[in-house]
Amino acid sequence: MTATYYWYAWTISIIAYFFIQKSQLRLKILLFTGISMSTYSLSFWNGQQHFYLHIAVLGFFGLIFWTSRNRGWIEHFWPFVLSIGYTSFQLFFMVNPVWLELPGIPIGLIAVLLLLKYFCRDLEGLIGMWLLMVAIGTLCSYLILSLYSDGGVFFNNQILLLAAQGILILLFFHGLEKLKSMNKKKRIQRINKGAALM
Repeated sequence: MTATYYWYAWTISIIAYFFIQKSQLRLKILLFTGISMSTYSLSFWNGQQHFYLHIAVLGFFGLIFWTSRNRGWIEHFWPFVLSIGYTSFQLFFMVNPVWLELPGIPIGLIAVLLLLKYFCRDLEGLIGMWLLMVAIGTLCSYLILSLYSDGGVFFNNQILLLAAQGILILLFFHGLEKLKSMNKKKRIQRINKGAALM
């Protein structure tokens, strides 16, 4: 699992460094991946401290990404509302772990991220909403489970792995949108040149 997470984190870093044009967004993504890679496998903390560290990193960077633009006050409710849905799905999969073995789970993650695009259009907001949703939802699940057991069913590193997978998919969607807009501009330029020649 460690190798998988570092593969995702390095891929995100490479994409951000070479393909994200906005320097502030690039810096935020590189800071997030750098700090999360540094804290991914700290061995001198116990599991609970490590869990809270991951939640703090996700929540902190989620807020940084989310507040990078001025948003309406109603928009600020969406990360919290969506984290309730995330909590319910996470608790369902923890109670019934057999469902995690289904091949459609990655498609479900893509569907959730496509759903987020209806609530927020910009890449920074989407990354912030995703990180806040994972952080708040996981914390709520942990607190609910700790009422009934020791709460030790959480795998700390899977939280960051899921967050990294989501960011990578969001970057892929962003790249597709940029490619579509570039092709549309080229098509319009060709049409305009053809009209000018006539």
